[in-house]
Amino acid sequence: MKRSRRGLRRESILLVILVVGVVSLLLTLGISTAEGIASIIALFVLIAVIDLVMSKLETSVQKAEPEERGTGRGAREEERENLFDSLSDDYLVLNGINSGHGNIDHVLLSETKGVFVIEIKPHNGQVTADGTGLLLNGQPPEEDFINQTLSNCQWFKEWIKKNLKMDAWVRGVVVFTNAFVGVRKPVRGVGVINKGHIQQHFEQERESPGAGPLWERRKELEALLARQADPSQGTVN
Repeated sequence: MKRSRRGLRRESILLVILVVGVVSLLLTLGISTAEGIASIIALFVLIAVIDLVMSKLETSVQKAEPEERGTGRGAREEERENLFDSLSDDYLVLNGINSGHGNIDHVLLSETKGVFVIEIKPHNGQVTADGTGLLLNGQPPEEDFINQTLSNCQWFKEWIKKNLKMDAWVRGVVVFTNAFVGVRKPVRGVGVINKGHIQQHFEQERESPGAGPLWERRKELEALLARQADPSQGTVN
């Protein structure tokens, strides 16, 4: 591990103080020069060994931290993918949709209910609504979750129209994975739920007349979105 200049200066000062203190102690005790030199050498060897051990420990910690962070990210991604395990095979989940100005967390396609844009929020606390937006612990969050979801819904609706030549009714849902959600009805048409209510929410959603034709083309939809996510395959807008 490389030390900063300030750290090296501090260690040098401490080392000088330590040596001066040891020499002073040896002189006070009347220890001979040869014995004193041997003691100082032994002290330096001990300091070097301790420094080497501490450096190796610091290096091990540095290597372990990225692995732990990576594991945490992997666990969170796996948790996100498992959020929809309770839904039947009548649903298709598409992850990480690139809209060109950001990512849509998930798109959920239902054989009977239509298309849903889903935004996942890991925030803690209590979620309520003030009529037009959401409040987190009584305060407006830094990001307007409702506007974000509505914008993504509009983008995806236009994307379907352009690439599949179909009109689709796209609805939005914000899912909080850690917060208590006290919202009991949609906010500006966007559903707001806790992760524990996913199955119940979609079972209660209204059916969409145009859901069937789009569901029949779900493989084509999935392939187009995969192509858009992979720059080597060319971009689909």
